Amino acid sequence: RSGIMPSISTTMVTGAASGIGQAIAIRAAQDGHRVACVDIRDQTDTLDRIQATNGKATGHAFNLRDAEAVRKLFADVEDSYGGPDILINSAAIFERGTLETTTEELWDRHLAINLKAPFLLCQAFARQMEPDRHGHIINIAD
Repeated sequence: RSGIMPSISTTMVTGAASGIGQAIAIRAAQDGHRVACVDIRDQTDTLDRIQATNGKATGHAFNLRDAEAVRKLFADVEDSYGGPDILINSAAIFERGTLETTTEELWDRHLAINLKAPFLLCQAFARQMEPDRHGHIINIAD
């Protein structure tokens, strides 16, 4: 067995449109995983790069701050590949501000994307697991 992750069938990667999330999604596909790429932004580049190496990937554009959207995301991935065996939460934002300039809205946006979304995703991931099935969650914070 080679690669960064065990040989498991489906990996869901948030933040897959760019940066670390994109690199993880591409590598997971190279390692033979079916990849559910999740981001609020366009993921065409990631999907094209995966498909160029005959990898299997689907793109899912969702606002992960919304519990209903997260439930729909898991239903969509279930329809595409069956439920994910690995969830990699790498979506995050970091918008600079100081104590004086950070607004409550900015604070709430950071908490929603960097904390609430991974919680909702982990919860939905755990709910979709069958009793005899094992999965892995990797949370990346920045």
